[in-house]
Amino acid sequence: MTAKGVSLKNEKERPSCFDPDDPDYVKDLQRPAVIKVIRQDSNSARGDSEQLKSLKRLSELKMHAGAKSLKTLPSVGASAVPIADLKSNDNYSVHEKMQRNKLASLFRLVDLFQWSLGIHNNITLRLRNDDNCVLINSFGLLYHEITAGSLVKLNLQGVIVDPGTTSLGINKSGFMLHSAIHSARPDVRCILHLNTAVVSAVASMTCGLLPLCQEAISIGSVAYHDNNVG
Repeated sequence: MTAKGVSLKNEKERPSCFDPDDPDYVKDLQRPAVIKVIRQDSNSARGDSEQLKSLKRLSELKMHAGAKSLKTLPSVGASAVPIADLKSNDNYSVHEKMQRNKLASLFRLVDLFQWSLGIHNNITLRLRNDDNCVLINSFGLLYHEITAGSLVKLNLQGVIVDPGTTSLGINKSGFMLHSAIHSARPDVRCILHLNTAVVSAVASMTCGLLPLCQEAISIGSVAYHDNNVG
């Protein structure tokens, strides 16, 4: 019997009389074959660093998806990628710097909650000192890569006013949806466009969001946009 090309000839034979309720026996049955092979090989050749690394990778894969650690955050060298990367000589007002830092922090929170999927989602923030302009993420950056300086400033017509620290531009089709909402609702300051599995499931239902639980009721009023763009 093999597992991924590795022979199990060295596996200890099970005695003819054994207790099926024995904890060690039950644990051995539940252990995946790959881990059995690595465990046997490590017993025969202790100190093999490659096998220990393989076990560590397997244990990380078995961890709960929500159990994130600081080690998963992107880093430059030994430190995490900064959110507030604006310099003192940047040509931004104090209010715009603060709003850029807050929006970049929101992108990191969305990523930590695992609400981000790829590069096609957007979050926009209407600037308080200029209602006709919004900040949006650069097209091509993952949410954990976005910083205050990389945010793009553009008006509601889609004309870029400030490209930020990158030359990536924006997701034009995605911005059309944000632009329509910002134009229709001047009181709306921030829009999050998410495509999580839960949101997609609710959006696919003809009945929409139903007040079936406390969380659904706390969301408040829900509006639907029939124009399928972005």
